[in-house]
Amino acid sequence: MFLNINNNANRLGLYNSEYDHSKIQNKNLLTEKGDMQMPFSSEIKNFRLSCLMNQTEFGNALGVSFTTVNRWEKGKARPNIKAMKALKQYCEENNRLYEPLEKSWREVMIEKNEV
Repeated sequence: MFLNINNNANRLGLYNSEYDHSKIQNKNLLTEKGDMQMPFSSEIKNFRLSCLMNQTEFGNALGVSFTTVNRWEKGKARPNIKAMKALKQYCEENNRLYEPLEKSWREVMIEKNEV
């Protein structure tokens, strides 16, 4: 019943699903130190926002479409190796930290047994 209430509220637009934590597919992960780690979808979105880019601009910078970026941020897809290399190159060219993104991406890949 709770799920139906959430689905109805979402259909009616009663809350912004972007902030609905029950919609996040990749739950926060515990690191070895017991710290909480952000899911990759949140990590990549926060990175894009910190670069002051919309999804189209970010996609163009990485050589992917805005729909691809949108799927990453919603947790429906993950960047492939080629996209991660483009992301790393973008970080190097713009003096941005790549390691947190890579670590979060690797955690998802390990979780899905794709490494």
